[in-house]
Amino acid sequence: MTDFSSRALDLEPPASGVDAVLQRAVGAAPADDTMASRAERWGVLPTVRHWLEQRGVPLSDGWQAGYRRHSVRMMVLRRRLAEVLKVCDRIPVVVLKGEALGAELFGDPDRRTTTDIDLLVDPRDVDQVLAQVGALGFEPRNAQPMKPWAFNQTSWVDGQGILLEVHWRLALPRIPSPPTADVLARRRSVALGSLEVPVLSPRDQLFELAYHFQQHRGALKTVIDMAAWCDVYGDSVDWQGVRGDARVLGVANVLDWALQTVSRTQVIRRPWIGRRAPLVRYWAQHTSRAVRGCLGQPRTARLELV
Repeated sequence: MTDFSSRALDLEPPASGVDAVLQRAVGAAPADDTMASRAERWGVLPTVRHWLEQRGVPLSDGWQAGYRRHSVRMMVLRRRLAEVLKVCDRIPVVVLKGEALGAELFGDPDRRTTTDIDLLVDPRDVDQVLAQVGALGFEPRNAQPMKPWAFNQTSWVDGQGILLEVHWRLALPRIPSPPTADVLARRRSVALGSLEVPVLSPRDQLFELAYHFQQHRGALKTVIDMAAWCDVYGDSVDWQGVRGDARVLGVANVLDWALQTVSRTQVIRRPWIGRRAPLVRYWAQHTSRAVRGCLGQPRTARLELV
């Protein structure tokens, strides 16, 4: 019988923030079908699978089956994304997260999974974008009208079940967010094969990942994404500029929750953006604790606020 034990991983010093987070999440649990199922359910299977393979850990059949599902899904999503970008080629848009984030932060789009397509557009262009994607077969996910005062996105779905979310701001309305027009003006592009994908600037990406972390209460995938961003940009970003932007917007605590959670999993410490609020320190401490061994235990991989 194959031994799926990963105990040897405890002896390896973390080489990066992502490495540290995954080492903490996997712990000494066996890389069996139970862990594979949990990783797939939490949207981190290809990331964890690659990390385990690099360390020579034997993987059960559940990992390979989950990876095949991931590969097929990403192939379908990329083809659909190309169609969406083509019909929106005259409209300023940005693709949030997805394969492009995997290519940029993990060095390979295949190492990060996604289940939908997320676009950021200027609020004034939302109707035009929806008309274009409607011509591709996307329809509103529900019959209720959009509520810009309550949400920051609208969800559409096509006949294949592919979900497309059109955002008009990075965060929910109750959370201050950089002006969307300014964010779009700073966009860049990342290549996915022959497809050029418009993406956020590194600093806007940091804010978006922090908002996503806060929205999902520090779920494991959001912790890994933030750690990967720190690995790539943590030593080159203008932290003074980030601090200034965050304090002007009033979201320093949102960034600190995510950044200090990551800091607690690695030797390199990230600067505080806000004023070291005790409650934020408490949340970061407990979110970090929730990551420890979460892939080997039957519990939620995020902070539970009670």
